[in-house]
Amino acid sequence: MTLPRFFVQVKLSIGQPTPLSDDIAHYVRHVLRLERGAEVIVFNGSGGEYRSRLEDVSKKAITVTPEQFIDTDRAGALSVHLGLCVLKRDAMDNAIGRAVELGATTITPIISEHVAVASKVIARRGEHWQKVVYSACEQCGLNLVPRVETPTELSAWLQARNEETRLVASIGAPPLPHSSKPDGRIALLIGPEGGLTGAEVNHAFELGFTGLGLGERILRAETVPLVTLSVLHRAWGDYSPDNY
Repeated sequence: MTLPRFFVQVKLSIGQPTPLSDDIAHYVRHVLRLERGAEVIVFNGSGGEYRSRLEDVSKKAITVTPEQFIDTDRAGALSVHLGLCVLKRDAMDNAIGRAVELGATTITPIISEHVAVASKVIARRGEHWQKVVYSACEQCGLNLVPRVETPTELSAWLQARNEETRLVASIGAPPLPHSSKPDGRIALLIGPEGGLTGAEVNHAFELGFTGLGLGERILRAETVPLVTLSVLHRAWGDYSPDNY
């Protein structure tokens, strides 16, 4: 049985009791209904994880004591910086969560012409999006936590890219060509619900991006990160036949 996993933003040491945050304590107490002595996994994003035990489960606080350090990271075979144009609330959360599960190492929320979310809303969503990342890491087993960068205008993000491989999900573009795995990082741009404009796509091409087509069907914006990252892993990463 898989043990519950929790991300904690504190230093962890074997034998050192560590209090859980109020949110995690509420989940442990009222959803999982765990009792003193139950085993859990905790990690803090610095690498590896700790097999731990609940030592105190009360109405006021829950304390966990790490007992064994497990040196594993489960990181994907690819390093992908995802430029994700901001989607509406639930769609953005879903897209970020799936992107983390599929190995995006950095996520930058992008502001493009067709983004339908107000700038003042975007400005205050960063902490929430990072919490979505933490939750996804708890679920999928990642111990090195991806970063959610400060929201950035599309043009600025494009011009700052120096990754060896730069891709933009684009309707009508050819599928990913058969080629050897890139040696360095990958930059991947995905548009909003209304899509990228022709001028935005052309600007990406001018700055060294290559179009990545996903077939004849038009996918929902929140589905595109899942599909594109799966395509990359099938060609070069975790799902490549070369790894089996």
